[in-house]
Amino acid sequence: MIQTLTWGMALGPGLVTRNPYAGMWLLLLLLGLNRSLLVTVVVGIVIGAAHGGARALGILSNRKQMDSDMEYAHLKILGAQLHWAYIDGLALMLAAGALAAYTLSLLGAHF
Repeated sequence: MIQTLTWGMALGPGLVTRNPYAGMWLLLLLLGLNRSLLVTVVVGIVIGAAHGGARALGILSNRKQMDSDMEYAHLKILGAQLHWAYIDGLALMLAAGALAAYTLSLLGAHF
């Protein structure tokens, strides 16, 4: 149990491994900006469960691809990874734009 917890804490958030989706780190920033401790803890738990579940489902999906079509499975898996990395990039651009607009509105209110 301790070994599983240690591996999950180190590898899950990409601390020791490369996490291909930069949007995961944006969520940690947003949690840090929240003022309510209870909301932060609940959202953090939900984000962690969703992230861990998505990674587990991804592994199961890759395994299913390998079992069904051994010859071209690697191309399908790579295509899916590129697809999700593209969607992650779009979500990051949207979040950056929203954060920039919010910051500019705060600055404009002071001047």
